[in-house]
Amino acid sequence: GTHEPATAWPGLDSDFYAAEYALERMGFARLPGETFGAWLARLERASLAHVRALREPLALHYRLRFDPRGLDAEGRAALKATVQQWLARASK
Repeated sequence: GTHEPATAWPGLDSDFYAAEYALERMGFARLPGETFGAWLARLERASLAHVRALREPLALHYRLRFDPRGLDAEGRAALKATVQQWLARASK
């Protein structure tokens, strides 16, 4: 039989990855196999208060990656805006 060409997973272009990269540069890398949710919870328990602001964009990121309906243009814009706002605050 013929094989279907592999397609990229939805959301691999998510803006949330910019926040992940910024946190890694700050020394707060995810552990191997750690989900984004578990990672943020661990950082919050370590009293990194600014991480709490990533909860909303994380929910949007998860919808983009795992919800069969994905995110509409408004959701994508909200994801981008909330990540950019967080990045601006985190870089100060």
